[in-house]
Amino acid sequence: AAFLSKLDATRCYGIFSTHHHKILDMIDRKSLCLESTVEMRMGVERSLGPDGEQLTHTWQLVPGRSKESLAFQVARMEGVDEGILSLAERLSADIDQMGFDAARGTEV
Repeated sequence: AAFLSKLDATRCYGIFSTHHHKILDMIDRKSLCLESTVEMRMGVERSLGPDGEQLTHTWQLVPGRSKESLAFQVARMEGVDEGILSLAERLSADIDQMGFDAARGTEV
């Protein structure tokens, strides 16, 4: 959040990408005030295929914020072992359900 605040203050042109959605919550709560930042996200088209949901990246920035992680879908597309993905999805769901900030190991 501090790095993003500094980029915003200097009116830096660039791309800042994060999977730390709590930074977006800080903006919403006004504890992080950004005046020059425009929220953009990577465009994705979704469709149903024979193996379930298929994602196609458009490689275009579109207005708005990404509200979800596509990490598991992308890992699946890239051929990561299904056993590893299954365990990772289960652990991620457990962390979300417990209400822990995984980066700090503290309750939120």
